[in-house]
Amino acid sequence: MNAYTSLVRHLDVLPPNELTSRIGGAETDYAQIAASQAAWLVEMLPREWSWEGKRVLDFGCGTGRTMVRLHGEAETAELWGCDIDAPSISWAESHLSPPLNFVVNDELPPVPLESGTFDLAYGFSVFTHLVSTWTDWLLEMHRLLRVGGLGVFSFLGPGMIRDVAGRDWDERVGMIGLDVGKPWSVGGPNVLHSEWWLREHWGRVFDVRAIRPATDVAKPQGHGFILLEKTSSDAPSRAELSRIDYTDRREIASLELAVEILQERSAALWKAASGTIIVETDDLRAEVEQLRHQLAAIAGSSTWRLTRPLRDTVTKIRGSR
Repeated sequence: MNAYTSLVRHLDVLPPNELTSRIGGAETDYAQIAASQAAWLVEMLPREWSWEGKRVLDFGCGTGRTMVRLHGEAETAELWGCDIDAPSISWAESHLSPPLNFVVNDELPPVPLESGTFDLAYGFSVFTHLVSTWTDWLLEMHRLLRVGGLGVFSFLGPGMIRDVAGRDWDERVGMIGLDVGKPWSVGGPNVLHSEWWLREHWGRVFDVRAIRPATDVAKPQGHGFILLEKTSSDAPSRAELSRIDYTDRREIASLELAVEILQERSAALWKAASGTIIVETDDLRAEVEQLRHQLAAIAGSSTWRLTRPLRDTVTKIRGSR
């Protein structure tokens, strides 16, 4: 019995809920999400792909949820996972290594692994949250892959725009970052991507072999997927990756839409905040009025009238000090 076969016996070993919640989902759907993601990955890979002898990286692996479900396909492969969440990596190392391998990375590259040594890098719900550091991490995936290596990553497109932006899909979408500054502990920012934008910008460092946007909002994953190939060891700069071609009307339309969405969301936030302030102010006024009635009742009571001489005496003593 090899290491991966023995690992099958531990498929039902779940990390604590405090860790599962950090990567989406809870204990109740942990296994189902893992199985679905592994299936989507296999579906995106070329027909000629073989796991035998390959070195594979799960970028943003969390607790190794998807890696475990690849035991059948990757029986002869070397699987690595990296993540910024140290407690999740610690759990994975304690429960899944060996045969799986794990490292912690910071919020910015590099991942502490050798350049050009991976045949495949994949990531679910990672670039979907990277607003300003996507160039750093896309170039890091390029560094880690060997020439000919593949990348499979999920993105938020038509299948998720209503969930994250509260509106229907708009053909003007290019790349739009939402909820910038939202803490990672509650999900972090969200990023929308369109197919044309991915081909235009990610295509500057990788050959885009396939894109499958999730256009059916009823699909449980709601994510699109992109298949990339590293065809050259040369890589552009961060500035070149993000450079906007202002002669491309799609880029201008995307910027216009981004402003439109941000204005809508800003207005909604201020409306919600103002409503809260009004409610709190009304509550405070009601409380003050109640206290006034209570004070009036006390002032009109017989006890208050009978003790007035004593209160006057105490006031005179305090005034003479």
